[in-house]
Amino acid sequence: MMFYLDPQTFSQYYNCSSFTDNEIELSRQPKQLIGSMYLLSGIFFIILYIPSLWVMFWSDLRNLTAYKLLLYLGFVDVITLLLNSCIIGVITIAGTWLCTNPHLTYGMGVVLAGTWPATCLCSLTLVVNRILDVARPKLAEALFNQQKVYFWLAIPTLYGVAFSLFTQPLIYNSQSLAFTFFPYPTHLKQSNTIDKDIYKNIPHTVNNCLIIILLSVSYVLFCCIMFKRYTSVTNVGGSSVKINLLIQSTSIALINLIAAALYEYIQQYDFNQYIAVLGQTSWIFNHGFSSVIFIVFNKTIRNKVKKMLSQRLNKIINKKNGKLQQDTTTKVIVLRTKQLTATNQALSHILT
Repeated sequence: MMFYLDPQTFSQYYNCSSFTDNEIELSRQPKQLIGSMYLLSGIFFIILYIPSLWVMFWSDLRNLTAYKLLLYLGFVDVITLLLNSCIIGVITIAGTWLCTNPHLTYGMGVVLAGTWPATCLCSLTLVVNRILDVARPKLAEALFNQQKVYFWLAIPTLYGVAFSLFTQPLIYNSQSLAFTFFPYPTHLKQSNTIDKDIYKNIPHTVNNCLIIILLSVSYVLFCCIMFKRYTSVTNVGGSSVKINLLIQSTSIALINLIAAALYEYIQQYDFNQYIAVLGQTSWIFNHGFSSVIFIVFNKTIRNKVKKMLSQRLNKIINKKNGKLQQDTTTKVIVLRTKQLTATNQALSHILT
């Protein structure tokens, strides 16, 4: 088992000494349109995410188990979007790859190799929690209530850290427009001078396959429970909040499943740029679309965000009005002072 933060590992398996400076520069392939799409989508999702995370963190929502899990996923999503969307957008525009900026590319790969499995496991935990909350509420309370949820949050955290430290990093290449474990341009995969087996990430494949299977089973189970328990209007009306949370949780898990399937295909088979862009876009949406779900489907968060923004706007308006009123008062006082001064001077002149 190799430690991927070891400088020796980096210099041995991710060095560019076999390339000349000319070859490195010729391998640049800037793609402004696709890079701009990645960059702008990341900025859009992060801007949409910030108010939702703010109200979840600073309100009573964070006392609820489901929102603790959603809050954790939200923080991981924002970190991932900064890397796999915003920075990758700039890298794609510039045509950067491992050998043009090795430390940035490698560092991002190490972090993203951990955030992805952490997201997968936490998404699965979220769906299981929502299903148990509807089907077996006492069991859900026994497993997740109060401080117990932090145990379930520690598991994906340690899981992600283990992937970052001890499995191959995901390296982005602006030529292929995708993250792969093979760090060099795709045409070098045919070279006999590079041992390609070194760059195979078996734990990542196992993670993706398990997530695809387990999320699929969870989704089918969710549909069965929903069909069984909420066929009557009375039941739906009595548990609308739980139904809403289940829809949100399953939507997040479903997007996660699609991204896992597409990226596993990219890692295992030859792919063209259309598949690469589709896979990268699905990964960005996997981490960003939750921000849309919160605003569109979650009435509680939406109302709290509206209230927060309204309060902030009113505070700014009141502050400006107060400043304007203060400025007006100051001008009146200055004018009155000048008038009194002029009157006093006139009286003094008459008396003398």
